[in-house]
Amino acid sequence: MVQPTAAVPQSCSLTFNVSSFSRKQAKIVDRALTHWQAARLLTDVQRDPLRAALPVSLFDWGRLAKYAFWAALTSILISVSSVLADSALLEMLQELFAWFWQISDLVKIGFFGLIAPGFYSWGLIRRETTPEKHYSNGALMFLGVMMTASAIGFLGRALDTGSGHCSLLFLFAALLYCGLGLWFPSGLIYVFGLLALGGWFGGETGYLSGWGAYYLGMSWPLRFVFFGGALIAASYPLSQWPPRAEFSRPTLALGMLYFFVALWLMSIFGNYSSYEDFFQRHHSLELLPWALLFGIAAAGAIWHGLNFDAEPAGSASRSSALISTRASSSIFGTACIRRVCGSLAPMPNVFGMWAATASINGRNPTNALCGVQ
Repeated sequence: MVQPTAAVPQSCSLTFNVSSFSRKQAKIVDRALTHWQAARLLTDVQRDPLRAALPVSLFDWGRLAKYAFWAALTSILISVSSVLADSALLEMLQELFAWFWQISDLVKIGFFGLIAPGFYSWGLIRRETTPEKHYSNGALMFLGVMMTASAIGFLGRALDTGSGHCSLLFLFAALLYCGLGLWFPSGLIYVFGLLALGGWFGGETGYLSGWGAYYLGMSWPLRFVFFGGALIAASYPLSQWPPRAEFSRPTLALGMLYFFVALWLMSIFGNYSSYEDFFQRHHSLELLPWALLFGIAAAGAIWHGLNFDAEPAGSASRSSALISTRASSSIFGTACIRRVCGSLAPMPNVFGMWAATASINGRNPTNALCGVQ
């Protein structure tokens, strides 16, 4: 945008490198011009042409396109539901799927394996020719992801030996998706790679433990505390890799999701193997360390987000972390109250909904509660 760092000469050469601003963005730029004028970085002669040339969009067509895209997806789901409600069509689909299921797995692998690169190529070509069509281009990438998942699924079915070691398929999918996401580059494909990586971690630890409740003395949520922490740590070296620094954002966001959801479950249920053990053997004080750890982690993440939110490369990731931790910290507070009081009755989490809504709206929770922008 506009970023003068010294006194601007009389022949003002500042330009706006965007096609248009929304009204809210235009107000911010106008306040910046006024501030620079007060600081004597701009004169009246220089500011007035810039203000007059400020491209303001009176209608947010991008938001309309997003809503139209979601409406189209909803229509597709409704139409599919209507088809499934028809008994004759349902029988025909069942016969079609039964015929398809009898085909050799190698043929199905080749079929989906050939379609997936076609969707990827189509999406990449459209991204070059029509980069403004974010949602339709992303939909093509999503179809490619689904076709790839189908090919990997049938590959696992063809190679199945009955050992139950299905986590290797998730590992293969994670490596493939992450590799494709970094190569194209595509954040959507990369996110599916991280989700597949989480599936591999859960499946691998489950397989090594004989699908028991504990692995190295850790329950399922406790394992994902460490997994989420590893993803959070991995986001930093990604942010220092200039060609792919934008991938630090989804890595940090998913790491926060794994980390705080797992910590939230630990603060409620502890490191117990089953609900029966929890309700029969647990004591409220046993959950206090997990609740305190949850609170400390949430407070640390909020502090980090508030102090480093201005960093260009990580502002969006810090904002997503702030959303997660604000909602999580409020849930942690109500959970602690319920445990200390010894009550297991349902309790509406008003503060959690307030903090999450306020964070999503980009407001401070206190100001949002008072109606202050």
